[in-house]
Amino acid sequence: MGREAVVRGEFHVSNVDRKALLDRDLSRMQALYMEGRSDEITLHKYTNSYMLYLLGYFSLEMIYITATIIHTRLLPFWAFDIKAQARQHGLDVNDEIDLEIHAIYENVDDHIVHGSLAIFIIAFAVTLWRAFYEATIDLVVVTTPIPYWILPLVIGLLFPLGYSGLLITVGDDGERDTTMATSITEQAADHGHEDILVLVGDKHVDPVSDALEAQGWSVTRERSAHPIPRLSRFLWESNNTER
Repeated sequence: MGREAVVRGEFHVSNVDRKALLDRDLSRMQALYMEGRSDEITLHKYTNSYMLYLLGYFSLEMIYITATIIHTRLLPFWAFDIKAQARQHGLDVNDEIDLEIHAIYENVDDHIVHGSLAIFIIAFAVTLWRAFYEATIDLVVVTTPIPYWILPLVIGLLFPLGYSGLLITVGDDGERDTTMATSITEQAADHGHEDILVLVGDKHVDPVSDALEAQGWSVTRERSAHPIPRLSRFLWESNNTER
């Protein structure tokens, strides 16, 4: 038989898909490959945009860490250590198949880098200016009791996280998907893995699967069962259908 891979999508702060990925006959499986990278942070670009991007990345990592702490300490019945569970089943685990964080930034077009930064700066400036004249937030014909100064405050606090997320989402030209697939193929060849599990963010399922198939793998695709990715897929498919 040829090389076979099960590629599962997930919502990163939830354990729903992690549990589902291992809830199968694992007797033939040899390894688990997970979206991730090393802990190395490169400070070779001393620019405001790059530092803001890093702040956003650190903010996202704090969200992931906080979710893990909540699961393990406050909601232990929901906790699930997929790496430990996979190793208990005799699987090798590799969670460094993605581009490094600086490489992701370097792949983003300069127009997107500066355009995204301009969007957030303009949004903050406009809402801050209007906060001096508007008492509360009005939604078209509906008046709310929410103070208008909440808007520039929220934009300011979420500036780095939003900026980093926008660069990673809008600026992604598919390089990460190709890198993950190639990394999986190369490392599987080095370790003799022919039957594997792959866990990636839900939006990476199809492009990573396509790249793996192009590299000779037989792929089973499993999209995330979490409500948020499912809603996102529904809205995306509905929008494409209308077009």
